[in-house]
Amino acid sequence: MRMTLPLTGTIKYYFDGGFIGDNDDPVRPVDKDLGNVSWHMVSIDIEAETMTIEVEPAEKKAVQIGTEIDPETQKEVPVYKYEDTTEQDKQKLLVDAKKIETDNTVEELYHMTGNHRLIKPEGVKDA
Repeated sequence: MRMTLPLTGTIKYYFDGGFIGDNDDPVRPVDKDLGNVSWHMVSIDIEAETMTIEVEPAEKKAVQIGTEIDPETQKEVPVYKYEDTTEQDKQKLLVDAKKIETDNTVEELYHMTGNHRLIKPEGVKDA
């Protein structure tokens, strides 16, 4: 499943056909947890300040089976076991991830993540 997210980060320089980002603030989609999925970049649109990603559900899911006391902190912590993700689980994971894109505006995503809009060099409107 594909989804499109707004970009954050800093572009330091444009060059013919690309750009160089800032090592301390790399260009990336907003830092929003998409749930128990993995993703990879499909395309990036610097002018629109978005990245399209391909999202895939996890093959395993964590299921809480109880709690135990952490010997270091002496606090109760959850104990999990891992099970195969069913086709129904996978579909729900994809639906939940997609809701992040469809149920929130770009401004809401920036606000909830605390990320800033993509920063571009002065005087350059697009790559």
